[in-house]
Amino acid sequence: MFKVTDAAVARLAEELNRLETPDGRVIRFCHDTAGLHLRLSSVQPGDKEFAHQGRTVLVVDGDLDQRLTDRRLGIKETAEGTKLSLAEPDEEAVETS
Repeated sequence: MFKVTDAAVARLAEELNRLETPDGRVIRFCHDTAGLHLRLSSVQPGDKEFAHQGRTVLVVDGDLDQRLTDRRLGIKETAEGTKLSLAEPDEEAVETS
C-alpha cells in the first residue's frame, strides 16, 4: 500500500493554501507518459485520500496506489531546500518540518 508521511501531507496542505485553491480542489499524484507528477484535481470515486487537519489534500487513483505498493511519499532536505521525495520500500524518506 502506498503511504504518505504526515510531514508530506502537511507540506501539500501548505501548498494548497498558498495557491488559494477553491474548496474541493486537491493535489493528485498521477502517472502518465511524462512520468510521475502532481497536479490540481478533484476527488474521484475510487481515489485513495490523504488528509491534513480534516481536509483531503492529496489523492491517488486506485491503479497508481497499487503500482506504488510499499513506496512512501515523504520529505527530503536537498541543497535547493525541502522537497517531496518518493522512497523505495527499503529506503527512508528524511522528514523535516
